[in-house]
Amino acid sequence: MLFGDVKQNIYLNKTENKDVVTNIGREGSVRKLKRCYRSDHKIRELAIAYQQEFFSEKYVLDTFNEQPTALEIPFERTGEGKINYIYLPEANNITSLYNIIHQNAINIGVPPNDITILSQTIKFLRDFDSYYRYKSNEKTNTMFETKEMIYKLGLRFMGKDSFPWLNEGLKMMGRDRDRRNDRGHNQLSILLTLADLHKIHPGAFDGKLDHYCRKYGTTPEKFWNWFNTYKMPISDFQYTLNSPGMRRQQEIIRNNKKIHFFMNSGTIKLSTVHSFKGWESELLFLIVERKYRTTTIFQQAFDEIIYTGLTRSRANLIILNYGNNDYHERLRDLVTSVNSR
Repeated sequence: MLFGDVKQNIYLNKTENKDVVTNIGREGSVRKLKRCYRSDHKIRELAIAYQQEFFSEKYVLDTFNEQPTALEIPFERTGEGKINYIYLPEANNITSLYNIIHQNAINIGVPPNDITILSQTIKFLRDFDSYYRYKSNEKTNTMFETKEMIYKLGLRFMGKDSFPWLNEGLKMMGRDRDRRNDRGHNQLSILLTLADLHKIHPGAFDGKLDHYCRKYGTTPEKFWNWFNTYKMPISDFQYTLNSPGMRRQQEIIRNNKKIHFFMNSGTIKLSTVHSFKGWESELLFLIVERKYRTTTIFQQAFDEIIYTGLTRSRANLIILNYGNNDYHERLRDLVTSVNSR
């Protein structure tokens, strides 16, 4: 049995007669699902309104209005649901984005296990994930590699004798004599991640850096002295983390995390829309990035990506437009229209 929705064609698969082309026979084998079982009322209404606004000339639209027969058990959700739209015109302030998400999560009262944050690109989500974890002191569950994982991956393939700055960094924490440096690499990866956060958000994570420095047997003064002394080789090392070989290793980690992804982890989930396709969440924050952040195929399928994202919500949907002026008025008007009904 195969389920599909052409309006979620985020990979731009070939279509014919407004439907995705498959090798499955059409005669008597295709049935249309005419009721929505995933989402509450307002989420369904927004999905229909979005289809009418963006897909009227491209796909066959849904109505979700077929009523169950007397012999059928009504499995669809009957709640009202909540949707909200927030526009952040200056897409350079992760602090504002974090405050909005964290405060709304508290106000709505949904446990972290039932909260998901979706966006379009891994780079953006990875940066936001590190900010969120160290700011909130909460763990997260991601379908992509964290910044610490990337640092650790890079450090693991280095020989400390060939890179004095690494040996000095391990010595700073008393880890230079360890037979295996996995623990030292883990600790140094965390400190380097906090250094990145400090660079973008000066002063915001000083307390956190102080905590981890002392936890790992050093001080902020010693760490910054080491970091500034070896600033150039550390910068060169960070540059190599974007090499093709490292990206392949990151892809392996990413695929493994997708395979072992678990919804009931007890923590907030962060994922791209692509990786979360097929899943659902009680409270969903859908971040709409600027289209220039994405590759050509993402630009061409951007309408489908946003649609797929908003239909992952079961009850509470908050759309956060992070500086995408092209979609601002259309998304705002759709949400306003549904909320006024």
